This record gives sequence, structure tokens and C-alpha cells, in this order.
Amino acid sequence: MLRSRVTSLWQTRMLRDARLTVADEIENALSYYHATFLEEIPAVYADIESALTEHGLPARLPPFLQMGSWIGGDRDGNPNVTAPTLVHAITRQATVIFEHYLDQVHKLGAELSVSHLLAGASDALKALADASPDSSPHRIDEPYRRALIGVYARLVASADERLTANPRLIGKNASIGILRLKHDIGKDSFIGFLGTYRRFVDTYNELGGFDTRLRINKQTTFSAQALVTHSRRNFFYPDLGQSLDRAENAFIYATDYNMSGRHFGYDYSAVGRTRYYRADVGFNRRTNTNNHNLFVRYNSEPKPKAKLISWRVYDDFGTNFDWQGRMQIYNNESQIQFSFPRQTYLGIGMDIGYERVFESEFGPIRQPGSNCVINNTCTFFGVDNERSAGNHGAYVFFGSTPTKKVNFFSFIGLWTGNLDYDFGAGLKFPRVSPAALAFRRAQAAGLCKVDPNDPNKPLPPVCNGPPLDPGAGTNFHWDGNVSYQPSTPLNITLSFTKEKLRRHDTGLVAFDENIVSLRSTYQFTRFIFARGRIDFDSIAATVKGQFLFGWTPNPGTAFYLGYNDDINRHGFNPFSGQLEPGFRRNNRTFFVKMSYLFRRSIGNKSS
Repeated sequence: MLRSRVTSLWQTRMLRDARLTVADEIENALSYYHATFLEEIPAVYADIESALTEHGLPARLPPFLQMGSWIGGDRDGNPNVTAPTLVHAITRQATVIFEHYLDQVHKLGAELSVSHLLAGASDALKALADASPDSSPHRIDEPYRRALIGVYARLVASADERLTANPRLIGKNASIGILRLKHDIGKDSFIGFLGTYRRFVDTYNELGGFDTRLRINKQTTFSAQALVTHSRRNFFYPDLGQSLDRAENAFIYATDYNMSGRHFGYDYSAVGRTRYYRADVGFNRRTNTNNHNLFVRYNSEPKPKAKLISWRVYDDFGTNFDWQGRMQIYNNESQIQFSFPRQTYLGIGMDIGYERVFESEFGPIRQPGSNCVINNTCTFFGVDNERSAGNHGAYVFFGSTPTKKVNFFSFIGLWTGNLDYDFGAGLKFPRVSPAALAFRRAQAAGLCKVDPNDPNKPLPPVCNGPPLDPGAGTNFHWDGNVSYQPSTPLNITLSFTKEKLRRHDTGLVAFDENIVSLRSTYQFTRFIFARGRIDFDSIAATVKGQFLFGWTPNPGTAFYLGYNDDINRHGFNPFSGQLEPGFRRNNRTFFVKMSYLFRRSIGNKSS
């Protein structure tokens, strides 16, 4: 035996004949997980929870041991680590953990053959078993196995979703281009051309058109813009009830006529976007809409030494309608503002308006002869395919600079009749419409459970999932900030925003959001600065931080070095949806941004 072993070793090469690939490194690292982490980390948790229980402390531990690996993602110059390599590494890691979970659940199912006819079962276990897709009559009395079959099915579905990647998109880059031409006319007028382009694989967005600004006299200007777009992407078609990969054309127009006098002024503006308008290199707002707005104001003659320095009053009337001629919004806002010494001001205002939304803006439209109302499967709940409500409200705002180092501002408003679109606001604020409440009551009453004796028996229509049910509510808004500047280069600002809406029909809160931000900027020189900020959002339960160093020697030329952090605090994980106590990091990013503006005049310079 010894001789054969020695002979075998002498006849074995000491070095590999082929170099290790990154894929080999990934597999080598993952091979240790089965022998160590996958078995030992749960054992560590179990030991700690057992010790806590012995001392009368809460035994349920939040996750605090997390494994990570740089292998396959170390983009530090290794030419063999590419985007496909990173995808392969992530896919293999996910495969290992999913296979482990599936194997463990399968083994548990083989062991836990307990029948509820011979042993009791908790309400939580019964609920998990009832939610299982398992309808076998041979396991109807085995709650553990039925529950585990449901868990197994969810794991398989998650694995199928997360382990599937479209190879056409791996390693592909987007192409983006912007062209801006402008020709000055006289001293303060121009005509220009704007073009943008974005393409990623076979989706694209092409935009082009002309704009102009004309100075009519010292007080009056006119500006206009007309753009067309050609886009290919997944567009949603309400009449078909589905998204299709198609190319569509669209356009946008915008005009503005402004007269700004010393005391009296007005502005008339209009903008319209067709249904398939997209601006991938820019901003997308509501489509299939036209907005026309008239603003009229009057300013008093300033008296710098008086207690009331000046006052201003304005009225702003606006309306939106779609390209089918249907009214969407109208609103009339009136405001008066008073200015006092020390940059102190006080304003009050009121709004009166109307809002109307259509089923086609949220999903498929109901077709003639459809039974979606009876089956409770329309986009909107009930027989009405639109929602509308009148609204009115009032607000007050004020601000001051009591010292050279301190200034503050606050705005408080209350409106009634504002629409809640019935989307809900995450797990903290589920939908509170009548349709959503009826669905949850049916679930609680057990009406939405599949009958194990007759699995083909149809469920009541209320169990088909609640359609959207927009409704009016009372909206409260409050925001404010305090700024402190202890020295010329340093500025610190603390701001707070609160937004709350309570529905009229159910009396329940649709959402209640509080956002707190702390921002600080230090200006080292005219061109060099450092900026830091922390933002807290109560609904998302996230704390986001950013630090930015910037150098901006002239317009269009800049260098930025920054760091972003995103942390949950007693919130829901954005990837798993699970509640996580304490602080948990979602992601962090280091980034560098640079820009340089090339300037060149075309044609002769005006004299």
C-alpha cells in the first residue's frame, strides 16, 4: 500500500498544465461554502439565540453575518474580469445558495410528516399551509409538508427569475449624444437647434427640433420650441391591454409670452406632449396632455425705509386637457405677499381647482361587452372608468434673516379634494381604498382560500385582486428650513418636509411622509468646494449620505469626486422586502465625474 502511494505521488505532476481561469477561481471559492459557511453560520445563530433565551432576552436575531466575495468582480485591471465574468460570478453564487435552500427544504419535508389530526398546529403554520399551492388530498392533514411545498415553490420561482439573464444585454453599452446649435439675433434673441440620441441594443430615442427666444422690447419676450421624437421601446397600449416592442413618433410644443414691468406683469405659456413622447436624454413628464397657463401680477413701489417695504399680489390660472379634448386639470391660485425689513416676508394664498384621471392612464381600458366589472378585474374598481374631484385649499408661508448668520423659511398648507391614486406607499402604508379594504377583509375571512376538496371551485370576485380605486382626500403639507453660516466659506442647512393625505371615503391615511435633510458646503476657493448631505425618508426608512468634492473653474468644465451611501433604519430591505431592525446598508458608491465644454463660434461675430 505504501509503495503504491509513493509511486502514485512520483507519477503526479507538481504544477497545473493549464492556467487557472477566473471561472476556476470562482468555483474554488464556492467549494468552501458547503463545508463551512452554509452549515456553520446557522449554527452560530442558533448558539447565540439559545444563550439569549437562557438569560431571558429576545431570542430572534437580526442577520448580522453576511458573506461577500470579490472573486469575479475585481475590476482593478485584470483583463480577464469583464462584465460577463461578473454576471457569471453572481449567477454561480446565487445558484449555490438556491440549491442549498432547496435541498434543505426538501429534507425538512421528508422529516416533518406530522399530522394535525395527531398534533396541534399554530395559526401561523396553518396560514402558511393554506397559502401553499399543494392541493394533494394525501397531504391535507400535514401542515408542515404543505407549508414547505409552498416555500419550495417560491424558492424555485425566485431562482428562475434571478438566474435568468438576457445574453443580448450583457456587456453592452449605451450610446448617448447631444447636439446644440444656437445663432444669436441682435443683442438678446436667438434661434437654435437641439438634437439628442440614445441607443441601447435595439431600443433607441431620437429627438430633434428648433427653439427660439425673441426680445420684443425691454419688458417683453417671446420664446417657443417644437421637437419631434422617434423611439423604439416597450410602449403600453391601453386599448390592447399590453406592452409591445414598437417604434412610435411623437412631438412636443412649448411657447411663452412674458411681459415683466416694474409694477405690472403677465405671462402666458403653453406646452403639449403627445402620448408617445419620450426624452431619454432629459426629463419625461405626463404625456397626452396640453397645459395652458396665464399668470398676472402686480408689485407695489418699494419703500426701503418703511415697516412695510412692498407687497405683491398675483393670480395664476392653468388648465390641462388631453389630445382627445377631455379636461384633466384646472387650477386657480391667488396669493398676496408682504415684505418687511431684515429680508422678512409673509404670504398667504388659496387654490381652487379640479382633477380628473382616466383608466387608460393606469392600465387597460375596459372593452365593450367585457365582464370585468362583475369579475372585479377592470383597471378601475366599479362601473366608472374615470375619477374626478373638485379641490380647494389655503396656505401660508414666511421667512426671515434675523442675523447675518441665520435665516429661516416655512410653508404650511391644507387642501381638500386632492386625489389619492391608490398606489399605496410601501409596506408601511398599504392601499386604503374601499376596493383594497374589501380585498383584505375577504382574505382575513378566509374567502380567498382554495378549497382543498374542490380546487377548481372559483373564488369570489373580490379575491381577484383589488383594482385601483382613486379617491379624494385631505392633504397636509409642511416644509421649512434653517440655514446657519458661521463663516463666509461654511454654510449649514437643516430642512424638513411633511406630506400627509387622508382619504375621505374610508377616513384612513394613504401616506404620511417625513423627509429630513442636513446639508453643508465649504467653499475653499472660488472654484473648489466640498459638500456633504444626509437625507432621511420615513416611508422608505432610509438614510442616504453623500460627500462631494468639486472643482468648477468655468461654466461647462468641472471635476467631481464623490461617495454615496444608502442605509435602511428599521426599514424594509429593497431587494427582499423583509423588515430589518437597526441599520442595514443597501449600497454604496464611489464616483468620478468630469466634463469639458468646447466652445466655437460659427459665422461672423456681430458687431
